[in-house]
Amino acid sequence: MRALLDLPRRLAVEVAAADLREITRVVDVGSGPGEFLAVALARWPRAAGTWIDVSPAMERLARSRLGAQSGRVQFAVTDLAGLGQVVPAGSADLIVSSRVTHHLDVSALAGFYRRAASALRPGGWLANLDHVRLDEPWAGRLRQARTRLVPANPSAHRHDYPLPAAEQHLEALAAAGFTDVHMPWRAFWSVLILARTPGPDSDPDDEGQAR
Repeated sequence: MRALLDLPRRLAVEVAAADLREITRVVDVGSGPGEFLAVALARWPRAAGTWIDVSPAMERLARSRLGAQSGRVQFAVTDLAGLGQVVPAGSADLIVSSRVTHHLDVSALAGFYRRAASALRPGGWLANLDHVRLDEPWAGRLRQARTRLVPANPSAHRHDYPLPAAEQHLEALAAAGFTDVHMPWRAFWSVLILARTPGPDSDPDDEGQAR
């Protein structure tokens, strides 16, 4: 899936770049081998990064994947709930996450979005690339099409909770205080959700609504 997911990762970075004059801190939550973080750090050569993941094994992979970029990265082995302890409030310009939040129930998802909103500076961006729940008949239709178009995943894993639907993501983002939310990309049941916190001088009535 790496080639398929490269486009939405680059799309997220370019949207943030078009909106922000300067990006100094990128945070990748549930980073795994650091694919999303690598795209962001390549786009902003002077930005610092924060890598967060629960797996020490993934930290070793990420340090190798990031190569020379790893010198600009703070590594923190913790879960999503540890975001607030690792990233000071209002210090991040961009928070990215890739295929992690589908492991959460709706309540935990809402908590993650609240912590992300707190960690972002005013006008900062959140990019979440993840799977969402699809209802029938489209779930079956796309599952059948995917088996013919994309190689089977040998490392498929179980899910502890039903995947949150896209609408539940949008509701949780709005509740967390994000006022500019959009879903610019989707393939099968994977979606890219972009969300922006209100800017320092913005009027909430003038901000775009979740859509």
